[in-house]
Amino acid sequence: MDFIRPKYEMRNFWPSRSIDVPENLPKNVENFYLQGLESLRAERWDAAGAMFRKSLDVGTKLISPELKSESLFSRINTLVERHLLTEAMGQWSHEIRIDGNGAVHDELPETESDANAIQKFTEAFLRYAFTLPSMVAQNRSKRDEKSPANESEKSAG
Repeated sequence: MDFIRPKYEMRNFWPSRSIDVPENLPKNVENFYLQGLESLRAERWDAAGAMFRKSLDVGTKLISPELKSESLFSRINTLVERHLLTEAMGQWSHEIRIDGNGAVHDELPETESDANAIQKFTEAFLRYAFTLPSMVAQNRSKRDEKSPANESEKSAG
């Protein structure tokens, strides 16, 4: 006997969830960041800190794959030296690294305040490292499609 299943359409969730994830992230970085957000919403502060740190760790490896074997500390410093991160972003990245290490290794649990701070730092890092460069590339591509003939105009500004 065949059962006829009604077709349902999901129109909304309750309670509603708004997750603001930076755009154009590599899939694995996005997944780690989402796990951090989910842990944050579930009030699992240590898990959130660990996943936000992992987002940074994997993100820096993707920015400069040749530095994969370096420690996160060294990777961040090298990215700043190479001007792939600004000095301020390097400092922020170290904040994520230190707080994330605390979430994993400290005997005392992370606090809500700690977890929220590391999330904000991580979001800023991901936007700077992945979203903004992608936006610039998309804009340049659109502009190049509109006027590919006049190269001198592009460089003259």
